[in-house]
Amino acid sequence: MLKRTAMLGPGLTTSYAPPFALVRNHFIVSIAAYFLLALALVFVAPWMQGHYFQPHLLGLTHLAALGWISMVMMGALYQLVPVVLETKLWSARLAHVTFWLFLPGAFGMIVHMWLYRTGPGLWGSGLLTLAAFVLFTANLLATLAQVEKWNLTGIHILAALVAIILAAALGVALAYNLWRPYLPGDHLHYLRAHAHLAFLGWVLLVVMGVAYKLIPMFTLAHGYSMTAGKWAFGLVSVATIGLMTAWSCNLFAGHAASAIRLDVFYALLLAAGIAAFLAQMGLVFRRRLRKQTDVSTVHTVLSFIFLGLTTALGVAQFFLPARWPPAVREGFLLLYGWLAFVGFAGFIIVGQMYKILPFLVWFNKYSDKVGQAKVPMLKDMFDERLAKIELGLMLAGFFIAAVALPLANTLVFRSGALVIAASAAIFAWNMVTIFRR
Repeated sequence: MLKRTAMLGPGLTTSYAPPFALVRNHFIVSIAAYFLLALALVFVAPWMQGHYFQPHLLGLTHLAALGWISMVMMGALYQLVPVVLETKLWSARLAHVTFWLFLPGAFGMIVHMWLYRTGPGLWGSGLLTLAAFVLFTANLLATLAQVEKWNLTGIHILAALVAIILAAALGVALAYNLWRPYLPGDHLHYLRAHAHLAFLGWVLLVVMGVAYKLIPMFTLAHGYSMTAGKWAFGLVSVATIGLMTAWSCNLFAGHAASAIRLDVFYALLLAAGIAAFLAQMGLVFRRRLRKQTDVSTVHTVLSFIFLGLTTALGVAQFFLPARWPPAVREGFLLLYGWLAFVGFAGFIIVGQMYKILPFLVWFNKYSDKVGQAKVPMLKDMFDERLAKIELGLMLAGFFIAAVALPLANTLVFRSGALVIAASAAIFAWNMVTIFRR
């Protein structure tokens, strides 16, 4: 036990780590949001076809983006930034305040989107969420300002903080535009930029940066080059900025052909960046010393495969035959979002939670009792057998629902959503088990 702790401990928690209650609160809300999302998918099955701009889908998307993904990322960054970059979190108290601002802001946005109430309640909730992101960013920037030894992970996080502020500000502008239209051009044009800036600039960059630390630590990988990772950061960053610029030019140039070609160029650049990231991860896995594959690793590898598929489908959107009916195009757009949110983000979050949470709970409850009392082993913190069942159900439900989206088949999608809901229930049970150990 001591040997295992020694292997994981220095990477996940040190004297620089913040109070566990701060991270715990974020993780609990995120787990609850995932379970709620999985249940809601069963009931929104009839709306999982046609155009994506529908109230229930907007509500679910923000439940996934804010309640599930951003909440767990903020908690993880509070824990990992001080530990990885060897500096204290600037203010744990400010982080607690941020949590209590973000929670009602995100909840308000989800509810108002779901009900399509486009008044002050929606943009007011958006302002609250933006304020929380500003405080979160200020706290981490003040923390990063104390860093003496920068690394690639820190650079990714710095870029991601800039992206989430811009994405959140654009989100508030869009929320107000729904109430009192003032933006020139098509609202959906800005919405596309908002969604991609949040996903590429915030979610993808944080996952990439954190993966460069966590995956080698969990797999005991050493002695490899980080050249592909550096290329990945440069290409993804330039492509994200380029896509935003191209879409702005597209908007003000009236969808000129040259601006459309810029779209394609930057999308291909983004694909190259993601390919470089996947190549870097492939190199890490080939150099790993820990050869046994656990349930967390399988989730993570699947997530990377789905990231590749998301990228391929995103680029393919530019080349879909013009003669295809709008319903088919809309089905592929929904599939694109499904791959990104559930396939890529979902699998890696669930997988990494099986690694991170058991250790944090064990460390905070039992690390000072080692040698003085009987303490559980890390492998006893949750039921590995149930976790394997959860993985199988999540994968099966994901594929069933993915098949249903281009076919616009409600019954098949609902069947897949039911399987995913069962998987989410098992995951939540395992997480509750960890907290109760």
